[in-house]
Amino acid sequence: MEVEGAVYIDAMPLRGTINKSLFDVWQHKTYAQVLENFWKPWGNLLMEIRKDPNAPTSYFNPPSLPAAG
Repeated sequence: MEVEGAVYIDAMPLRGTINKSLFDVWQHKTYAQVLENFWKPWGNLLMEIRKDPNAPTSYFNPPSLPAAG
């Protein structure tokens, strides 16, 4: 919204609907597929990212991944 030459941005609240939550259940497989697309320039392949299907590769320390559903 523009007011007297200044622009104000108001973020919309994050919320789902009555019947569906905002986010789907976390899936390590989907996370690994997305990482593969981002990391292809560095040669990281899906099979390397998912060596341990319950703990995919993460460069965060500690990994801080949500529990898979």
